[in-house]
Order: sequence, then structure tokens, then C-alpha cells
Amino acid sequence: MIAFGSENWQSMTLVLTLLPAVTSIMMAAAPIPELKGEKEDSGASGVLHSRTAVLYLICISFAGASESTMSQWASSYLETAFGINKTIGDLLGLALFGAATFYPQIVGVITDSAVRSENVTAFAQQFGYTAEQFGMKAGMCFAVLAPFLGACCFTER
Repeated sequence: MIAFGSENWQSMTLVLTLLPAVTSIMMAAAPIPELKGEKEDSGASGVLHSRTAVLYLICISFAGASESTMSQWASSYLETAFGINKTIGDLLGLALFGAATFYPQIVGVITDSAVRSENVTAFAQQFGYTAEQFGMKAGMCFAVLAPFLGACCFTER
């Protein structure tokens, strides 16, 4: 908003819609290789008759609803707990929710790269673990600590 000004919000909206539009055009122009398989394609009706596919669709719907609820709750919490205005609360809430969903992936990348290190492999073997087992345990420890770190940062004092 600072770059465009609050009176030119339409320009900011236009700029933010360009990236998905460009990627959609690029995807439409990309060649899609032909799949070769032994099974005959059953189409959309065949997928909807599969219990597994219907269960996946239900899970995706619930995941989207919970993601929307959490991002709205985060912005509402920031507005009421810290007394900031709605615009800043909405932006910070969405940003914090995005960071919280990105955190486990960062831990996974760090753990995977550490597992390839000879030092970590030797350290893990001292405890009787393989490097992969040690990496999994380290990732689980970080995942357990994340809510406590968040509680320490965002509780009222």
C-alpha cells in the first residue's frame, strides 16, 4: 500500500493479479506428455464412484476451511490482543499464518541437508541412530517446540 498509496488500491490489485495470470498462460501453453498406461481412463464419473477419491475431496475441503479459519482467527487475535487496526491485523495475521505453515518445511530442508553431513552422521552413530533417524527426531523436537515459542512471543505480559 505504501508504494501505491491508499487512493490507488486498484493499481495494486492489478499488479497482484498479473503473476497468476502470467503463470496460467504459461501453463496453458506448456506441452503435456501423453500418459501411457494399461488401464482405461474412467473419467470424472469413475473418480466420483471411488470411495478413496471422495474421501480425498472431503479432506481437501476441510483443510481449506480450517486454513481459512486459522488465517482469519490470527488476524482477529492480533487486532484484539495488541490493539492494532484492522488493516495491519489482517496483513500480519496472514503473514504469520503463512510463516507458521512454512516453518515445518524449513525444518525439513535443514534436517535433510544436515543428514548428508559426515559430522551429523558420526554424531548420530554415537547415539546408535542412523543419520535419517536422527534427522527425524530433530525435526520432531523442533515441531514440538514451535507452539511454545509462539506462546512465549504472543502472550500478554
